[in-house]
Amino acid sequence: STRNITIKPTPVVVVSAQDNNTAICEGESVVLSATGANSFAWSGAGLAAGTTGSTVTVTPTVTTTYTVVGTTDGCPSAPQTITINVTPALTQGAITGGDEYCHNATATALTASITGGGSATKSYKWERSTTSANGTWTEVGTSANYTPLTTTVGTFWYRRTVRPGECTVPSAG
Repeated sequence: STRNITIKPTPVVVVSAQDNNTAICEGESVVLSATGANSFAWSGAGLAAGTTGSTVTVTPTVTTTYTVVGTTDGCPSAPQTITINVTPALTQGAITGGDEYCHNATATALTASITGGGSATKSYKWERSTTSANGTWTEVGTSANYTPLTTTVGTFWYRRTVRPGECTVPSAG
């Protein structure tokens, strides 16, 4: 007597993020894709149990690792993982500093606190408007703090934009 035994290949799954974007800012989404099998099952924080499909859209709030297992002809692949690194949202406090000066007096620096934003190096842009908080803005500085000039009499509005990596948050002042 003889018996035929069929040995089916195990699928080899490849997982990737759209545009190879594995680093995002908090609040952003990214599409994860898997290839190499007929069906896919995903797991990871924020995904409903039983999530399937060759693509999933995720919006992690913290750095998260996602796992996918592909199946072809009843044979599961080895689990494949992809980690999406999330830069925490950056929040700026109100701009602080003096709000009235005499002409040609020495002003104190304007500053604002920052929370979040991760450990990425931050860049700053101070802007001034001579018309209103909704007016035309002109860049006046690029350091964490800015000391306004008092050489021109009038009322001026200042704001600071902070950029940590690719996440940008403006602060009205």
